[in-house]
Amino acid sequence: MEVTGYVKMQPVVRPCDRRDWGEVSAVLEKAVSGDLAVEEVFKELQKGKVGDVDGLKEALESEWFRGCDGGGLVGFAASVVLECEERWPKQLKVLKRKELGVVIMTRGEALCVISAMFFGLLERNYLEILSSSPLFTLGILQYFHAASTGAITLSHPIFFHRIRTTTTPLWDTPGIPLVPIHIVSTGGVEDSEGVVADFANKNVGGGYLCGGRAQEEILFAGAVECAVSMFIFEELAADEVAFFSGMLRHSVYKGYGFNLAYAGPTDSSNKGPLDIVAFDALEPPRTMSAFDAPCIHRDLLKAYTAFTVPSPDPVSTGNWGCGAFFGCRQLKSTIQWIAASHAHRQLYYHTFGDSEFTASLQGFIDKLTAANVTATDLYNSLMRIDARRNCVFEQILNDLQIL
Repeated sequence: MEVTGYVKMQPVVRPCDRRDWGEVSAVLEKAVSGDLAVEEVFKELQKGKVGDVDGLKEALESEWFRGCDGGGLVGFAASVVLECEERWPKQLKVLKRKELGVVIMTRGEALCVISAMFFGLLERNYLEILSSSPLFTLGILQYFHAASTGAITLSHPIFFHRIRTTTTPLWDTPGIPLVPIHIVSTGGVEDSEGVVADFANKNVGGGYLCGGRAQEEILFAGAVECAVSMFIFEELAADEVAFFSGMLRHSVYKGYGFNLAYAGPTDSSNKGPLDIVAFDALEPPRTMSAFDAPCIHRDLLKAYTAFTVPSPDPVSTGNWGCGAFFGCRQLKSTIQWIAASHAHRQLYYHTFGDSEFTASLQGFIDKLTAANVTATDLYNSLMRIDARRNCVFEQILNDLQIL
């Protein structure tokens, strides 16, 4: 059902291991001293291949950084890269597909990786962002501001786990109770309690570096340390998720898609650290429907794997796979409820201000809870619904004879 071919990831090359490190370091030293204008720094580093950095210039001239020494922030990032041999002492390990493991690094190492991305010195980098809208550039600059003012403890560790399910649950096992779901009608998943769900691309990070504005990209823009994961995780298989632990959030974004806007730096109440689980919904092949049994079983397994991460906290989730993939919210919420129940994980479910869906989901939860419906009952009923009709809640309630 899923494409088996994928691009194998190679370990990222540190800037200090580049053949042209002497030339690169000379330009970075000029950025630190202020002998080169910001735009000239990028032109010299990219040997004229890069165009303008209008997004960066707009961000530096915005209300958020107008009184700030923009050249100083760029110079700070350059000074970090110049010290990469000490700050980033060993090559980043790639967690290969089907390979369980964990990468532990310090915030200081992450800062060096992100600074190198900023200047386009790594294969995956920020050059496209810096040349276009200032939207995500503001988040990067806020991150550098926090680091340059000592607001980040650089010796603190952060963790990147690749997690895989070893056994697939028997979804029709009798007697599995439904776990509580708490509906949150306002704010984003990152504003809630517990483990934060990243509605991920199978290639973690998705379109973050090319200006995507879906949930995963917004999450990465606010918590810039997440960007390091793009060098660690090879494409996720159907039974795998990525788990990042200890991510700090430095910026707040409001809205979604074309309505997304930068809302400023975080405060002490919403900075984190965040534990984040990245799990990708299936985009059904053209020959199948999301309501077909293989597709439902694939997403049940993926969600179950996400809900077994090593944390005692509830998972803060929402309309997984219902943005870029245009999934059915009633179907995806039902799948997540069944999976969470088998994983014994409570959920905070975000409905993102949609009052109609909030009322529909709450009514569905209340009726099933009052009728003592089990996860087994819910699964069996889900497998009997008519794929030609999207009214999943109504079909299940009728099937279970719940008025």
